[in-house]
Amino acid sequence: MDFHIARYGNVYGPRQPIYGEVGVVAIFTQKVINGEPLTVFGGGDQLRDYLFIDDAVEATVRLLNLPGSDTFNVASGEPTSVNQVVQAFEAAEKRSLEIIPQPQRPNELGKFFADISKLYAALMWMPETGILRGVEATLDFYRGIK
Repeated sequence: MDFHIARYGNVYGPRQPIYGEVGVVAIFTQKVINGEPLTVFGGGDQLRDYLFIDDAVEATVRLLNLPGSDTFNVASGEPTSVNQVVQAFEAAEKRSLEIIPQPQRPNELGKFFADISKLYAALMWMPETGILRGVEATLDFYRGIK
């Protein structure tokens, strides 16, 4: 039997729950929509790999049609800091947002992003949605501007 294991980065976008501790893009989306300040821990230089849902779906469908069996990192392959996510929200909103700095949380990883070269070699495909466009689409969805 052919199968592939997909290890996803931080997938975000429309229809993701935005209530509770569900990821920084979702948390910031809720805060921006409610007009609340954004909380940034430890200076905001933590690096993560944010993948827009449309790209996650596209890669998954392509993997379903790929013969053989293997394991792939399905992510953007681009390290993005929390500060860059804040900047994307500010650009989408066309205004500065209020930030509440907080101390670094204990045991939080400073860097977590994926090497997607194996995925690219197998599929000849790269994610298409950058963090700004993904944040804009997420905000639009939750504001009802589909």
